[in-house]
Amino acid sequence: MIRTKIKLLSNLRNMKRGKKISNTYISRLLHSFPPLEVRNLIYGECDVRHH
Repeated sequence: MIRTKIKLLSNLRNMKRGKKISNTYISRLLHSFPPLEVRNLIYGECDVRHH
């Protein structure tokens, strides 16, 4: 389980560099993390304040 999370997070970093995060990837994230945490991971802490 933990290994999957680490893999997902490293994938996220790569995708953020490319500025493209696929919906299938997001749903996979949602299976491993709580939704709020996923939003923080994808948009970064600073963007959360705007919502």
